[in-house]
Amino acid sequence: MTPKDEANELRQAAESRLKASKDMARLDYADQARLVHELQVHQIELEIQNAELREARDNLEIALTEYTELYDFAPVGYFTLDRRGHILKLNVAAQRLLGGDSTSLSGKTLQHFVAPEDQRKFALLLQRALSPAARCSADLTLLTGDAPPRRIHVQSDAANNPRDETFRLAAMDVTERNLADDARRLSESKFNALYSAMSEGMALHEMVLDLHGNPIDYILLDVNPAYESILGLDRAAVIGCRGSQVYGLTPPPHLEQFAAVASTGHPILFETLEDPAGRVFSISAFSPAPNQFATVFVDITAQRALQRQLERIAHFDSLTGLPNRVLLADRLRQAMYLALRHGKCLAVAFIDLDGFKAVNDQYGHDVGDDLLARLAVRMKHALREGDTLARLGGDEFIAVMGDLANVEASTPMLERLLDAAAEPFQANGVAAKVSASIGVSFFPQIDDIDADQLLRQADQAMYQAKLAGKGRYQLFDARQDRSARDYHDQIAQIRLGLERSEFLLFYQPKVNMRTGKVIGLEALIRWQHPIRGLLSPAVFLPLIEDHPLTVDMGEWVINSALIQIETWLAQGLDIPVSVNIGALQLQQPNFIERLRNTLAAHPDVKPGSLELEVLETSALQDVSKTSRVISTCSEMGVRFALDDFGTGYSSLTYLMKLPAEILKIDQSFVHDLLMDPEALAILEGVIGLATAFQRQSIAEGLDSVETGIMLMRLGCEQAQGYVISPPMPADRVPDWVAGWQPDPRWAATRVIRPDQLPLLHAEVEHRAWLAAIKVALDGPHAVPLRMCVHPCRFEAWLATERGAQLLLKCGKHELHDMHRALHDQAEALVLRHEQGERTEELEPELGVFLKLKHEFLSCLEALISSDVVPPARR
Repeated sequence: MTPKDEANELRQAAESRLKASKDMARLDYADQARLVHELQVHQIELEIQNAELREARDNLEIALTEYTELYDFAPVGYFTLDRRGHILKLNVAAQRLLGGDSTSLSGKTLQHFVAPEDQRKFALLLQRALSPAARCSADLTLLTGDAPPRRIHVQSDAANNPRDETFRLAAMDVTERNLADDARRLSESKFNALYSAMSEGMALHEMVLDLHGNPIDYILLDVNPAYESILGLDRAAVIGCRGSQVYGLTPPPHLEQFAAVASTGHPILFETLEDPAGRVFSISAFSPAPNQFATVFVDITAQRALQRQLERIAHFDSLTGLPNRVLLADRLRQAMYLALRHGKCLAVAFIDLDGFKAVNDQYGHDVGDDLLARLAVRMKHALREGDTLARLGGDEFIAVMGDLANVEASTPMLERLLDAAAEPFQANGVAAKVSASIGVSFFPQIDDIDADQLLRQADQAMYQAKLAGKGRYQLFDARQDRSARDYHDQIAQIRLGLERSEFLLFYQPKVNMRTGKVIGLEALIRWQHPIRGLLSPAVFLPLIEDHPLTVDMGEWVINSALIQIETWLAQGLDIPVSVNIGALQLQQPNFIERLRNTLAAHPDVKPGSLELEVLETSALQDVSKTSRVISTCSEMGVRFALDDFGTGYSSLTYLMKLPAEILKIDQSFVHDLLMDPEALAILEGVIGLATAFQRQSIAEGLDSVETGIMLMRLGCEQAQGYVISPPMPADRVPDWVAGWQPDPRWAATRVIRPDQLPLLHAEVEHRAWLAAIKVALDGPHAVPLRMCVHPCRFEAWLATERGAQLLLKCGKHELHDMHRALHDQAEALVLRHEQGERTEELEPELGVFLKLKHEFLSCLEALISSDVVPPARR
């Protein structure tokens, strides 16, 4: 525009404004107000339009930003190219495809990265991409430096615009997909080849479902050649047919199993039944696609035959065809179960041939094998149909006989087995004969027992049959075996207790009843059992009496006693201790040497402080050897005592040959001394022997002061027993020794003269006689009452001159009358009782009888105590 034009326009504008001012001036006030309002409205509309324009611009910027982000970070590579293929723009994915960044790649041609073999294809792509309304694509290989070649799929949807010098390509990396497709195609080709060449039959099926989705059949989609040959079906005839038509069964075979595979996809493996030709197939099924399943048929007929052969080898003896040890174990367990279930008895016979080794050695193994095979047939025929005969090996067989009513029911089969084994054998000119020793065990038993134990029991019984003479059967004694097992268990517990120091010694004092002096202590073993508590020796010593363990126990007792003596010596108590030794320990060849070494290990203990007590019965087993042992021990200073004297075969010869210093009178005689005339007679004889051979005598088991008085009257002043003191722990001994006092009546008792012995015997005899009558009248008749009234030896003695003189001397003439009245009253009571009168009806006469008894015994006691002589000094 020229300056002149600009000037004209300015002039025109001024004139317009002047004219408008004049026009405005001419307007009235109302028109001016209206115009102002319209101007304000227009101003508001302009502001709203401006706000909408700003918002649209912001939205456009946001959309542009989002588009840019989507473009840059899209997983697909985007290229913007010019007509010559130069790269104008590319996103991040495209940059990764070419292996560079935007700066380094811009301006380069995309063709530069295309592999030579795809150059022509790329050129054609560019040509088609520039055509109007063209859509083209291609698969290209890109080469980017040292990186592995990448395969991309390129596509263009851009239309050729004359004013647009660019076009866009979308590229996707299909390297992995192509590799997967190649692998799939290779796998399919290999599978198809394998499918056709495999020796196993294979078929593809599809399930047929009803309206509710339940399987009712399946259709054969395809089968391989092996399927045709194995099942004898033509492929063309079965493809597209239902399984029910192919196999002639409704529903078709294994419909439920195949339906489960098709629906869950879980494969299965199972075996079919044998076909009519005897072939066996295993079938596996899997699901290659929904509602489909494939089956693989494998002919396992040969494997099954081999399996049966191996099972027979594993369970049957190859020589005899009988069950072997493995099958026997299974059948025996089943038989035991059935015996328990049905409440029956089961017998197991262990059979061992007698003389078979001699036949085998003399005629050879072939003859021996022939003999075993024939005997197996014979013995099997001797059993019942349901019984089992098995061969363990060699010439050992086992027969299992079940369903027996009792033990005796097995006898016929056992005898037939013996007869079958003893039948002569002839083959190839060879004649031989054997027999069988059979051990039999039974089930069930009192204790729980398993199959192996049952066989071992039968084996033990078989050896007993051989020891008894062969050619017989021997029944296993379960009770005896249990006792033996209990015995061995108890021995093991005792041994363990000795190792764990569970044993200890108690001590029982031995005293002189007249003087009150403690002359020694007897060591008595106790077992502090961890569960059963303190056990007396009667519980465990009899178990080891003839067992080597008794030697170890005896040596422990001697050593423990010596240790205790040392402890007491340190406390100022010097007192001998006696210990018991058994026959087995005494007969040990090194007994003297071991005793000497034990004493040497305790030099503070004098040998005289140890006293060894040996049972009379043990000492008499080998009198000469025992005598030498006692003599040698005496030379060492150790004293010996014969324990339980009077219970063995005592004789003057034995007493002379056994140089023991002390005779211990057995407590069984001492307990019954006041009531048993025979015990009194034995004690009188034993004490007399001790006196005659200048031996000390000591009574065991003293349980009352009155018994002690009787012993002292007979001349025995030394005793031990519960009336003096029970056995006590070692720590209580010193206090007891310091505080013990004898009964005063013992000190006043004197030894009776020989001519007074009839009075002593009369006292014991009448006390026993009167007690028997009282018991018989009070309770059931232990013995006939008439036996309680017997001829009285005391009455016969009173009739002698000596008896009369003694009564006259003591002024006891009324004793004869008391004795006669006592017997008369006893006769009357017995007679009335035999006539049927009850005891309560005899109360008055019984009271008279008891009064007479008391008066007679009191008078007799006074007579015994009145005229005495001082005791003999020893």
